[in-house]
Amino acid sequence: HLGSLGRVQHRAGHPEDAADSFDRSLATATASGDGRMAATARLNLARLLRSTGQGAAAISLLRENVEWYAGAGGGDGALLSRCLLAAETDDRDSLKEVLSAARADENHLVTILALDGLARLSADAGERGRATELLAEADALHPTVAHLLDDTDRHDRAAALTALAAGSPRDFQRLTLL
Repeated sequence: HLGSLGRVQHRAGHPEDAADSFDRSLATATASGDGRMAATARLNLARLLRSTGQGAAAISLLRENVEWYAGAGGGDGALLSRCLLAAETDDRDSLKEVLSAARADENHLVTILALDGLARLSADAGERGRATELLAEADALHPTVAHLLDDTDRHDRAAALTALAAGSPRDFQRLTLL
């Protein structure tokens, strides 16, 4: 329940409260030996940290999750953990692998986040057209999971839009009108 509370707090714009809830959720899961709940708490905390500019702290949580899910034979958060780790470490090849797997699994949430990550990397590399295409694809898919994924979760989208706006107002205006 603490993890759900943390997600609500995060999405409502209360990151300090959310961090406290996620920390307590992680401590409770760890103390009880519930690896899956601990992985979920780490994933949610990492999402929060990324959205508040604390990506370096998120990396260690995401690495721990990727290792845990590999040892546990997978799980609901495995692909999302891989996606966020690849995005945070700017690993374009891993993001492409995650995107392929997410599409194959019809996992729209991870597909969107992988597209957002690739768009940010493309925008940062000056690949403006590619970044715009990736964001448009993610935005078109977003309504299918809008109840699970909002702007607080789409950190890489915001960063890509910022990079595009810095270089070409036309690209930025077109994407923000979608």
